Amino acid sequence: MKKFLFIGSLISFFLMCSVSVFAALGDIEDLILDTLTFSTTATELKVTPVSGNIYAIVYSGTDSDGYITTVEINPTTGAVSNKATYEYDNADTRHPDIIHVSGNVYAIAYAGTDTDGFVKTVTISTDGLTIADTGATPLEFDTSAAWTPEIIHVSGDVYAIAYNGDSGQGIVRTITIESDGDPIANTGQSLTFDSSAVSQEIVNVSGTTYAIFYTSTDTDGFIKTFTIENNGNIGTVLDTFEFDTTNAVNPEVEAVYGNIFAVAYGHGSPTNDGYIKTIEIGTNGVIDDGTAVKDTFVYDSGFASGPNLSHMASNMYVLTWVSAAAVDEAKIASIEIENDGTIAASLYDQTTFTGTLMNAPQGILASNDVTAVVYKGSGKVSTFGVDSTPLATVPEFKTYVYIGVLLLGFVLIVAGTRRRRLTT
Repeated sequence: MKKFLFIGSLISFFLMCSVSVFAALGDIEDLILDTLTFSTTATELKVTPVSGNIYAIVYSGTDSDGYITTVEINPTTGAVSNKATYEYDNADTRHPDIIHVSGNVYAIAYAGTDTDGFVKTVTISTDGLTIADTGATPLEFDTSAAWTPEIIHVSGDVYAIAYNGDSGQGIVRTITIESDGDPIANTGQSLTFDSSAVSQEIVNVSGTTYAIFYTSTDTDGFIKTFTIENNGNIGTVLDTFEFDTTNAVNPEVEAVYGNIFAVAYGHGSPTNDGYIKTIEIGTNGVIDDGTAVKDTFVYDSGFASGPNLSHMASNMYVLTWVSAAAVDEAKIASIEIENDGTIAASLYDQTTFTGTLMNAPQGILASNDVTAVVYKGSGKVSTFGVDSTPLATVPEFKTYVYIGVLLLGFVLIVAGTRRRRLTT
């Protein structure tokens, strides 16, 4: 009788603890849920959510023309389906970036004919089935060159584009886009923030204060701060900070809390390590040389290229990167970063997946239980089971097993109790 009670209680206690452990925030399943090849020629991808389970991917495709493909990701099963594909520019396009403007209107910034800088607007229906030109005349915002442009919203109809110019200089420029996508116009405001800058990432720090993270001279990592007024006027450089004096290749920035940011990057040759640093930037744009770096973490001591970092939930973040020099292997991992910038001593969980030409994988939180990774690999979307809530909302096989044993423990407790009553 006592044996029944003891065994039942022990099983129940173990299982309740185990379920919470195995369904914890940040857990990543080892198996890929689904993979869709949306293009066999796609390079230089960027993705943005459209509505619900619909996502839009811009890329350079066949003949280096500009394309948009919409996909649907099932939030429960992770199944990925193709909805529509549209060719937005039939000339050479490089490094496209996409941003939501208003309603069903989106803007694409890219290097087009002669590598000049262009912005074009399109409409995408909420179901992803219809993609069309707005009819607006594309804006040629730089008639010399605009490599790796990144576009962000400033205020109202004002947007900022950071890019690499014809002589390798780093430039930020403001434009206006009406809510219906037409017209698109230059404000006449621009700032050359460095004579040498690549892989620039622009973020809003606070109010009218902005920061650009980028790779500069000797591939070192730098940050420059400046102001952009709501009307598009750009101020001078406020401060400069070198966050890595060795190498910082392809820095990827994610806001953490307040004015603390996390930057993930590869160290490049010869070590090829992958780093994350958390950095505090003053709301006035001042970066304190002595206290700015809050923490540093090496997420891959073997090989890391093209990292992508995005917030999952609470203090958990999802990190993706190419983890082999042959570009045939990538990883998806979860990592904890506290609000004060403290980074956990190790990755919370990770898994490896393989393919070909897996450049710049981008993680997208599709639901509480599914994370999608969009990567070059001839244009693919793969989905993984990644828990972004404290307890999994979709039972997995192991959860069924634990629930079954938990019930068994309960039955043993009841049986032991009834047996004790009968014997007394």
